[in-house]
Amino acid sequence: MTLTGPIRRCRAAVVLLALVALPWMLAPAVARAGDPPAPAPAKQAACPRCEAALPADGWCGACNVGVARGVETTCRSCLTAVQQDGWCDGCRVGYVGAKKTTCRACFDLMGAEDGGWCEGCKVGHARGLKTSCRACLTAIQRDGWCDGCRVGYVGAKRTTCRACFDLMGTEDGGWCEGCNVGHARGQKTSCRACLIAIRQDGRCDGCKVRFEGGRALKQYTVRLRTAPHDHEEGHEHVAPGPAIREALAPLGATQLTFDERRGEARFELDRAREPALRRALAGLRAQGLEATLGQ
Repeated sequence: MTLTGPIRRCRAAVVLLALVALPWMLAPAVARAGDPPAPAPAKQAACPRCEAALPADGWCGACNVGVARGVETTCRSCLTAVQQDGWCDGCRVGYVGAKKTTCRACFDLMGAEDGGWCEGCKVGHARGLKTSCRACLTAIQRDGWCDGCRVGYVGAKRTTCRACFDLMGTEDGGWCEGCNVGHARGQKTSCRACLIAIRQDGRCDGCKVRFEGGRALKQYTVRLRTAPHDHEEGHEHVAPGPAIREALAPLGATQLTFDERRGEARFELDRAREPALRRALAGLRAQGLEATLGQ
């Protein structure tokens, strides 16, 4: 009697069991039942010159260049100033909200709550705006109208239409027939259906925008694919699902779904955050992903 057949079948069963169990044993990053979910990889910006992933401080040692808030600089002190709304004594330049100034008095005013007037530069600063008219400065600070420049400001938003200015300052807003636009709750729209939706926290199916508390929440679609990194050795690609969730988390995106098969994310986001969304998607390049924004 020979045991060759049973032995072969036993060996095959052992090999099959090892192939099934080995990936589970060697991959501690994979969440097992009862384990807390693993954190998504940290989002990193890329150097604008060599496209290498930047460290936490935003400085690329190979290119001697730093990037922060969309500002590129070759001075480490300036990089810190951009990040912290500070002043660089070496370059004699300051940054507030990524806006640059070479005047120290203007820099101090830009960082002040109420702003003020710079006698040296003959300009005023308030609420992130800059003006060469003293009356306009007061209008910016107090949500008022400047008769000389025929311009008004409400919540740091500028308009040259007096009818629009009056609507912007009312609680329910309304429609300006002259400009063919509507204003309500700090929002401006060229769609009458959207104006009603803004007032009622509703949705405009034509524009595919939902309004809530004066915010315009728009539906977005992002398609992800692995980006080529032929010039980078040892680059490790990340899973697109966790990467897009990590990128969208600081932006306040809601109703996020991700289709693994199609590599497609769908979510809702405040329309005012779209520039920040585009910057976040550009940062995915450093993680080996290319993101295409659709709507």
